[in-house]
Amino acid sequence: MLVAVAAAAISCQTVKENSDESSLNGGYKFDFSIAAGGFSDTKADATVGWTNGEKVFVFFKPEGGSLIGDAYAEFEYNDGAWTPNSYLAPGALGTSGKMAAVYVPYLGSKTPVFSGDSWTIDGGDVYYSCASGAAYTVEDGVVIGRLSMRIPDGYVQYAVNTSIAADGDVLACNIVDAYECVTLSSDLVFSATPVAGKKMTGHEDNGKVYFWGMLNGTTAANCEFTLTTADGDVNNSVPADKVGKNNAYNIMTVPEHSGVQLWKDGPFWATTNIGAERIEDYGDYFAWGDVETYYEAGYAQDAAGHLKSGKGDGYAWTDYKWCGGTNLTLTKYNVKASFGNVDNITTLEESDDVAHAILGGIWRLPTAAEFETLVDPTKCKAEVTTYEGVAGMKFTGLEEGYTENWIFLPFSGLFKVNEKNTAGLKSTGYYWSSSLVTATPSMAYYLGFNKIDAPQVGPNHRAAGYTIRAVN
Repeated sequence: MLVAVAAAAISCQTVKENSDESSLNGGYKFDFSIAAGGFSDTKADATVGWTNGEKVFVFFKPEGGSLIGDAYAEFEYNDGAWTPNSYLAPGALGTSGKMAAVYVPYLGSKTPVFSGDSWTIDGGDVYYSCASGAAYTVEDGVVIGRLSMRIPDGYVQYAVNTSIAADGDVLACNIVDAYECVTLSSDLVFSATPVAGKKMTGHEDNGKVYFWGMLNGTTAANCEFTLTTADGDVNNSVPADKVGKNNAYNIMTVPEHSGVQLWKDGPFWATTNIGAERIEDYGDYFAWGDVETYYEAGYAQDAAGHLKSGKGDGYAWTDYKWCGGTNLTLTKYNVKASFGNVDNITTLEESDDVAHAILGGIWRLPTAAEFETLVDPTKCKAEVTTYEGVAGMKFTGLEEGYTENWIFLPFSGLFKVNEKNTAGLKSTGYYWSSSLVTATPSMAYYLGFNKIDAPQVGPNHRAAGYTIRAVN
């Protein structure tokens, strides 16, 4: 049994680290996946955010029981591998329950402390990433679960070159508060305690000194810094418009969930299509419910000559995964006998959701209802525009607090049924939802738009190849 821990960067690339099979106190072993958006952009400039000695702590609340307060599991990273340790008593986890996890960089020798009915980690002035409420099961002594780590809203990071700052220096900023500790309550809710006016302590890593804090409600345009070095030198009032331009300071904001929320309580939208590296890239095309393209990697726009084995007809019913060769011989996702085998499944399962298959964690396709909200003119403004010279549709939040949030969906076209090359490129966009059309089960709902008509949600044949914009 392997313990797998994955660090997923904002670019959605995934790096997996594995440790050898380990027997833990209490007789438990772990089969875990821990997806963590943003680590690569919060830890120096490395492509992988993990550093030797760092730990992820996992806490458990068995089904029908209370938050376990005398033990937890920890995963420690060293030289490319994760070592699990636990002091859980035999049988303590039951057969299932909920769990929460927290990651605090530069934690040193500090460990979680349980008091009253909550856990506290004194991380000093550093940020944290956490996940809560995920389910776990126990099978033959193996704890199985998946966590999606998230950075809190308002988190910001400042990096100062080591020619100016050193480990242990302090940074004050008029719009950012440092905080002292992370607390996990009995109902698995994480919180931090910001301290107004508290200075952020720097931690050296990869040629820079890093400071963390939480925005306290004002805008970054008004940001000013005071850096005090160990020898008492003070660099006062560095304006935000100089940040990053003199190679002394660099500011970055890491959004929670590695996505953009466009309305209150709405999903977080990925900023790129599946298979795309940049916002304006078209990405890849998938039949509904399939997690693989029908063409070889890199040939989305020249697919006819590069179709995979068994996909010679292109995006056609004869090659579609969930049928017997026609739209009336469906083998999965069907509610009507006249369309084939009936299973009454109307939403893509995780195993057939390409967003989850590629990005992991809690990424998935949007539902039809979420697309309906996206095109609701009271929720979002939709406008045809260009981004980096590429035409597409921009959706901007309209609710208070969301008017600065937007996503851009390029006119990526589609593979029509029975076609081997894309159509509508640069003029239309087609994006699959996870929702079946129950009136006609050979169809699924999609978001469509062009340069003339308002975006709308409608049905189309599942065998067609559309692009994907993930949410979580």
